[in-house]
Amino acid sequence: MKKYIIFVLNFIIILAVSSAVLAATALEKDMVALDKIYIAALSVTNQDDRNMSKNAMKLLVPQWQAFNKKHFRDFSKDKKAKNSFAKISRMIDDAARIVRLNGQLTDAHESLEGVRITLLKLRKRNSIDYYIDYLTKFHEPMEKAVLLAKGKTPETLSSQNISTIKNLFAECLRDWEAVKQAKFDSDLFNFPPEKDKKRQEYIEAETQALDKLRTVLEGENKEAIIKTTMAIKPNFAKLFIMFGDFAMIK
Repeated sequence: MKKYIIFVLNFIIILAVSSAVLAATALEKDMVALDKIYIAALSVTNQDDRNMSKNAMKLLVPQWQAFNKKHFRDFSKDKKAKNSFAKISRMIDDAARIVRLNGQLTDAHESLEGVRITLLKLRKRNSIDYYIDYLTKFHEPMEKAVLLAKGKTPETLSSQNISTIKNLFAECLRDWEAVKQAKFDSDLFNFPPEKDKKRQEYIEAETQALDKLRTVLEGENKEAIIKTTMAIKPNFAKLFIMFGDFAMIK
């Protein structure tokens, strides 16, 4: 009888653990599905493509609503989750309204930008390790550095600008190292071998771009600093949009 009770208890524990794993997997799959539409919408609203922007927002709104309804309770222990979910809803609704009313797509894009930061913070508070968050974290200092160099000439790039770029570059290196070390589940993100090879190629290209900037920042050639700072964005952008599903919004 005692052995039977132990067996039953062990069986219950196994079921509980299995259920937890399945729940986590379901959440991850739904995060990936959400990002496929979100990243596509984020991209096309930044490319002045009104038709695709409208298509993307028509898909993103219900995709987010379904995610919200299904997974809000997964974050019930997080006191800030309610505000995070409400904030994301507002940002997506604002972007959808702007696109629907033929407003400035750049405004819609800016509204959507906040979504990935809010999701990153939400997952971080809840100890959810998610590959795209590593990319989002790197994007922040990288984008600031690029915007600081954008439009500058050797005459207008100040010493303070260079100092700030150097500080941002230190953040970039730290966050990029985290990207390179992050575990990537090719099955979860549906990356067949060919696509994953391309992902790794973009990572290598971005690493080389950062290495070049490191070398240039050790010197005083302002023109080279501007050029190499601007060059750290293209390969990263190509990497990031790999996680969007653009076929769905055509």
